[in-house]
Amino acid sequence: AIIRVVKQMPLPISRIVLEDLYFDFQAMENPDISGEQYQHGDLLYHKNFKQACLVRDKFRCRVCGAQIKLQCHHIRPRAKGGTDKLSNLMTLCDVCHDRHHKERLQLPKQKSSFYMSAAHVQQGKHYLQRELSKTAPLSTTFGYITGHHRNRAGIEKSHVNDAVVIADKNAIPFDGYIKTNHVQYRKRSLHESTARKGRKSPNRTQKRNNKNVFTLKGFTRWDTVQYKGHVGFISGFTGSSSCRIIDIHGEYIKNREKKYTQVNLREVRKIHGNRSTVRYYANSSPTES
Repeated sequence: AIIRVVKQMPLPISRIVLEDLYFDFQAMENPDISGEQYQHGDLLYHKNFKQACLVRDKFRCRVCGAQIKLQCHHIRPRAKGGTDKLSNLMTLCDVCHDRHHKERLQLPKQKSSFYMSAAHVQQGKHYLQRELSKTAPLSTTFGYITGHHRNRAGIEKSHVNDAVVIADKNAIPFDGYIKTNHVQYRKRSLHESTARKGRKSPNRTQKRNNKNVFTLKGFTRWDTVQYKGHVGFISGFTGSSSCRIIDIHGEYIKNREKKYTQVNLREVRKIHGNRSTVRYYANSSPTES
């Protein structure tokens, strides 16, 4: 997504500054870890994770307390990304283990940590840096450096303000910025596995719904329009003369005196057309970002 947005920038790019990051997975598991504790993993004094799990649970089933025919249950299955980490294991007897998988037996809560997303970022950042460097000379910085320059300049923390400081430590952010959202230009409801609300049978004929209208009375989906002093975007059409309008945050712009969200196209003024992106000039306060 980052690479795509950089390629779509309408202005020339002379250099790129990327805020690098790293994850301390052991600290994420135990925030109080320090010193030699980094060398004392879950397998310290144990030959494998199964034994470590049994020792931690005192060789008892976590459901019924049985002490025979014990097994190690994966809270998140390995087929769905679960690992053999101790936080993902729970001691169960064979009966409770079988009942859980067949009858969905309720298990006691256990704090489990899954860092697959962090691992993907950690691995993907080198690819990101390599690809971005093809567009312009690239340099990296770190979050603590960004925070230092932001605090020194007395700038409030927000995603937008941080981006400005990362790009130029001496820059002062403007009061506003242009927010861009990628939108789906055409609705693609060609096939349904289950019937949608209000229908008795699913649509499996590979035909577009007759209500799937892209243009109506000179307006097109995602046009930037003005309605009762508010600027928004047409998200869809209803009937023969109405539409729904949303703002950049996805909230409906409607007649406050009415409960329904449709508005009459006769009361709407078109500003300009859009296709796959919509843009809006927003305030740069932390709440807006």
